[in-house]
Amino acid sequence: MVSRMGKNFDNIIDEYSFFETHSNQAEATVEAYSRHLSKIDMETSADSTIRMLDFGTGTGNFTQQFLKKAGWPKDKLNLSLVEPGEFILRQAVNKLQAFTSAPIKHWPTLPNNQNFSFDLILANHVFYYTPRLQLTIEDMLKRLTTVGKIFIAIAGRETPLIQLGYRGYGLIGQNFPYNTADDVLAIIKRLNIPLQKEPVSYQLIFPDSEENRLHMIRFLFFSHLKQMAIEQLLTFFDPYVLRGKIHVDVEDEIFVLG
Repeated sequence: MVSRMGKNFDNIIDEYSFFETHSNQAEATVEAYSRHLSKIDMETSADSTIRMLDFGTGTGNFTQQFLKKAGWPKDKLNLSLVEPGEFILRQAVNKLQAFTSAPIKHWPTLPNNQNFSFDLILANHVFYYTPRLQLTIEDMLKRLTTVGKIFIAIAGRETPLIQLGYRGYGLIGQNFPYNTADDVLAIIKRLNIPLQKEPVSYQLIFPDSEENRLHMIRFLFFSHLKQMAIEQLLTFFDPYVLRGKIHVDVEDEIFVLG
């Protein structure tokens, strides 16, 4: 089985950057993950390598912040990346090479014809777009070392941006096509996997304008947008206007498996 993602961000790189720039999601999530790093550090001996897989690395911006917080010596980290977008994958490799003295392995999908095992698998806000999600999680569990952990961040069904997703796809008579934290939690319970879970709060704040609202709408819907009534989607942000800015409070979920 090949673990893969279902969305390529190369064509919405500006929208992706807009979200990164106007939210503190990355900072809040790194801080939450960091509380679980000590066990990996303690259980991985001082003279051995930490083998890390970043599944869905995007531009590498988040992982850059994560690795700065982890503070691992360059000769201790062996890093592998999975990202289907060719352009942003190149960006990520260039950005993250400074954190490891070994060449970064990278693929558009995680190959199943090679035996790789990992002390840490990072799946940060990527499981929305992962088809056959349970098989992917099972595949990742098989790739963990005896001390390995999987760090997952994902938004739940009730968060504002997911609700916008439900509204948008409802306008064209479609079900919401992506996974949420609720789906991940159901799979974890079904598989009876040891779990640590906690909420992570962050804010999305940007100057209120039609173009800025469209940045977020394109980020969320991209290829389906031509089928939707954009005017109706634009009004979704009306309740979040505060002194000329859109101000959305969001709470994601963090899952630590293994």
